[in-house]
Amino acid sequence: MEETIGMPLVWTPVMRKRVTYRSIATTRLERFIRARSLRPAQVGRASGVHRARLRIWRSGAASPTLSSIRKLVRGMRKLTDDLQITANDLFPLDDDG
Repeated sequence: MEETIGMPLVWTPVMRKRVTYRSIATTRLERFIRARSLRPAQVGRASGVHRARLRIWRSGAASPTLSSIRKLVRGMRKLTDDLQITANDLFPLDDDG
């Protein structure tokens, strides 16, 4: 062990920050899911998208492919029984963000 000013350096494990529901950015997809009180696991099952991939899109860290957007729209329509849901409801595909 090394010492610094008479104090030994002690190895401590790095604390990993757990992503909580509240810490996820408010993307359009996240706002949609929250507004309808849907659970990400439900959305994943209904749309055929893995929860981890869904989390990345909800946080805004990545954007889905066109085929994934189609899957999400179909899944959301199935979950909410609302056939009027469009891709623009879930992702900013227009100019107004």
